[in-house]
Amino acid sequence: MNIGVMQGRLSPRLENKPYQYFPIDTWKQEFEIAGSLGFDYIELIYDNSFGIYKFIDYVEEIITLTKKTGIKTTALCLDSFLSGINQETKIEDLMKVLSFGKKIGLKIITLPYIETNNLETQEDVDKLLELLRVCEWTAEKNNIKICLELDLPFEMYRKLGNNIRVTYDTGNYAYYKLGNSIIKYFNNQHVHIKDRLETGESCLIGSGTVKWNEVLPILINYNKIENFTLQGCRSNIYNSLEAEVNIVKQQLNTFKEILKEIK
Repeated sequence: MNIGVMQGRLSPRLENKPYQYFPIDTWKQEFEIAGSLGFDYIELIYDNSFGIYKFIDYVEEIITLTKKTGIKTTALCLDSFLSGINQETKIEDLMKVLSFGKKIGLKIITLPYIETNNLETQEDVDKLLELLRVCEWTAEKNNIKICLELDLPFEMYRKLGNNIRVTYDTGNYAYYKLGNSIIKYFNNQHVHIKDRLETGESCLIGSGTVKWNEVLPILINYNKIENFTLQGCRSNIYNSLEAEVNIVKQQLNTFKEILKEIK
């Protein structure tokens, strides 16, 4: 099993930024911090805080940092999908990430079809399936798996078919009460580890609604998932690197204790 951390979680939380964002000023130092905490990889974020061409300029730096720290860049979350971009731009963003993904060791790309990018109609489902068809060959050529993060009613899930690869979000699935049967319905390939309260707010791992003793055995033993990204709650203290590192460390330790109980 490999445990990673979502990019940005090891940088100060900023008042003028979303809860999750690409930390353009501090992303390099996150590799050193992740290594010191014992993580295996960082899940990169591609959002609208930078242009894709600028990100491509960072490829060589990412390769250098990986060699220096041992921290891999196994996964990437395409958060630009949550910014209201159209179908054409979604395909363009995904294809550009696929074009450089192999160079940085990318194995998994998560497409978030949640919140503002949820699938509400059959037309939405059709557009998603079209996107996957268009990008499938390039993804396979580069040995990269495209996974979907979803928070749909089960009826909508069925419209996608059970061969769709999924990034299973422990907090979201618990909050939306989708049930453990959904875990076996899809081809789960990746996991985002988080916890949520009944009200929907993110909370410390182990203090919310996720039934870890039910969910994790299925993901580990049935789905045989190898990569788990810690996407836990953030500190309420802004502009503090120490606060963010401490809350990540706390949740990483909690998750490891939960794993010991399960195994």
